[in-house]
Amino acid sequence: AEHKVLNCIRTGKELTIENVKQESRYNINCATYNLYKLSIIMILYFSFFSFDGSYLVNLVMRILLFPIIVGITYEFKILFIENKQTISKFGRIIQDVFLEEPSDESTKIVINSIKELKVKETK
Repeated sequence: AEHKVLNCIRTGKELTIENVKQESRYNINCATYNLYKLSIIMILYFSFFSFDGSYLVNLVMRILLFPIIVGITYEFKILFIENKQTISKFGRIIQDVFLEEPSDESTKIVINSIKELKVKETK
């Protein structure tokens, strides 16, 4: 429901259940999709690079390199968003697996939450 509401806001439509139902459930900023991209990049990176030393050295190096890999993943995300506003096939597959069409009740909850946030922002 969150993706549909965000897509409705992005297109500038009024937040009603009918308008939200018409929107796509796919969103390029989906956290699940971005976590999978992060996981793939980390697996690829650590598959090709290992550090000589004990298990502890490898563990410490992986922890230290984690922010750098997250930054690289973020840059890839920005690159993809700037070059195309549509989600990739991989992103659609991931979102198909983990997301389903929201019920009217969950859509109402998200719409009310967004409206409440907007009220608090204006105060």
